Amino acid sequence: MIYQGRCTCGEWNIDLEFTQPTKILSPRICDCEYCKSNPSKIISAPDLAAKFFGGSCKIRKNGDQLANFYYCTGCSQLLAVGCYINGSLLGAINCGLFPDKVKFGAPVNVQPRFLSSEEKIDRWGKLWGKIVGL
Repeated sequence: MIYQGRCTCGEWNIDLEFTQPTKILSPRICDCEYCKSNPSKIISAPDLAAKFFGGSCKIRKNGDQLANFYYCTGCSQLLAVGCYINGSLLGAINCGLFPDKVKFGAPVNVQPRFLSSEEKIDRWGKLWGKIVGL
């Protein structure tokens, strides 16, 4: 199934392809310093595919410089967080891009700050889906 969303200003649109109901995706809330100062709820699954269509985006790095955070330049809304792993951009999507009719599971708190760089990349490679268009 394809779920459609967009950023607040409409500069970016997303087609999220996922074969299961979105209610099984639990948005994750990270408690690292970067994410606490830039709050969001992100969703991902290894079989999820996200296609972004839009204008320009601003890329910021997190504290350990491993992940890229992609923001709309028009409204500054987070689009996704991602990292190139084995030549592909893998990432997690801001669930705030989707209309209220798209239902997600209960949010969960995560603490990747306790993982080493290698553990983070290994974990992301197992949890994140493919992103194109950013």
